[in-house]
Amino acid sequence: MITIQKANEHDVMGICRVCRESYWETYTGILPSSYIARIVDQFYQPTRVVSEVTHQEWWVAKDNDGVLGAGSGGMTGTDVCELYVLYVDVRWRYHGIGSGLLDAITEECRAQGAKTQWVSVTPGNLKGIPFYESRGFVFQQVIPAYAQVDGENLVSLRYMRKI
Repeated sequence: MITIQKANEHDVMGICRVCRESYWETYTGILPSSYIARIVDQFYQPTRVVSEVTHQEWWVAKDNDGVLGAGSGGMTGTDVCELYVLYVDVRWRYHGIGSGLLDAITEECRAQGAKTQWVSVTPGNLKGIPFYESRGFVFQQVIPAYAQVDGENLVSLRYMRKI
C-alpha cells in the first residue's frame, strides 16, 4: 500500500535518489548535461535535503520498498504558494503518486491561506506540462531558468492555478 506523508530524516536518501534519477530521465535531451549535473548536485544531495526535511518542506510517497515519489512546496506570499519539486520514481509513474503528492502539498498550502499556486516547468518537459495542465494550471509567462551560469540561455514556463 502506498502512503503519502510528510518526509522525515529516514526518507532523505530515497528523496535524493528519486529526484536525481527522475531529473536526469526527464531532462536528458532537453537541457545540457552540465546544467542537469549542476542542479542535481546542488539541490538533491543529502545535506541540503535533510535541512529542508527538518523544516517540513518535503512530502513523500512510500511503500514497503521505500520512497516512490517526493515533492516539496510552500508559501511564497500571504496567499500564494509554489510547488518547488515533484518527482516520481520512473518505475512508479502513472499510479497516482504525483497526484497524491500534489494534493497533499496543495492542501497544506490552502490551510495556510494560499489562494493561488505556481509551478515552473521546462519547455519540452512532456511529462510535467500535461500533468500540470490537466490539474488546472494555466500558462502565464516565460522567465529565465533558475541557477544558470554565464553563456546559458535557458527558460522556464510559469504556470498558475487558483486553489
